[in-house]
Amino acid sequence: MLPHLGNNKEWMDNFVGAVHFFRDMPGGISKQFDAASVSEYLSGHTRQFVKWDCRSGNAAIDGEGRLRWFDFEYCGMRHGAEDFAWLIGDEAWPLRPDHMVDVIIDAFDPTCGHTIEEYLDYLSVYLTFHVIQRIKLISKEAQKRGWLSKTRIRKYDDAGVHPDFAAQACNVGAYFSAQSPLTAPLTANFLAAEKGFSSIALNRKSA
Repeated sequence: MLPHLGNNKEWMDNFVGAVHFFRDMPGGISKQFDAASVSEYLSGHTRQFVKWDCRSGNAAIDGEGRLRWFDFEYCGMRHGAEDFAWLIGDEAWPLRPDHMVDVIIDAFDPTCGHTIEEYLDYLSVYLTFHVIQRIKLISKEAQKRGWLSKTRIRKYDDAGVHPDFAAQACNVGAYFSAQSPLTAPLTANFLAAEKGFSSIALNRKSA
């Protein structure tokens, strides 16, 4: 018996509503963005086991070279692509998003109940908002604690409170938001945010 995750309006409103993070940026949020359509698209997917929190800090290679996951407190039932979203949306994850798509295509299980096209489309939409949640978290923690070193972040599996990691998250968001008509209106927001974080990183290096 497992909980059906994100299976209520409050959770969905919070998840999709994170887009308001972009409101104060130049140009604001495009009027073409339809939050209601996104919420409907992401609702009702509670058929597959997901670990959630599938960030690289929650995995290790054992003595025999096998991948082992730990920290399953968020596991339950949702859409299976969401585990890949957690991994790719981890701001400290170093692989390019297009390379990760190639990995997913290569390892895709055609018996999972979705076509590869459906699977990747859902991944793109969900990942768009997952990344916004990560950027919000990074911004909040930076305001509270200041920017952290990459070494500390990796050592303690901390939130990626470094402008380079924030910019990486924005790049991922821009790539995946552009893959679906539902989220394409947000691509410009991710690119603007990436430019801002990259500027912060540059100023810190030159200081």
